[in-house]
Amino acid sequence: MIKTITKETNPKEYEALETAAKILTALSPNGAYYTVEECYFDYGQDWKWTTVIGNKRDGTSWQALCPRDHDLITDIGTLEAIVKAVENTINDEHNPDRKREVTA
Repeated sequence: MIKTITKETNPKEYEALETAAKILTALSPNGAYYTVEECYFDYGQDWKWTTVIGNKRDGTSWQALCPRDHDLITDIGTLEAIVKAVENTINDEHNPDRKREVTA
């Protein structure tokens, strides 16, 4: 669901997002780190949500979760659901952290 949450308002959902962020950070092939943040889902509609953000060392960032995987984490919230969402995120062809970057 597209909504903003905090540790205080939705502790289980927020903790599930934090768990996903920690797993994605640990599995990053490029040293990216993942955080839980509030950001725009749709800037034009002024819709915000709390989700997992990927951050590269060069300062670029992206929304790591698609809405389907976000809902797996926040609505179901089991470890199995979190692992499935992380697996989907890692294997997504549009994930900027999918493959090891070659540096010259």
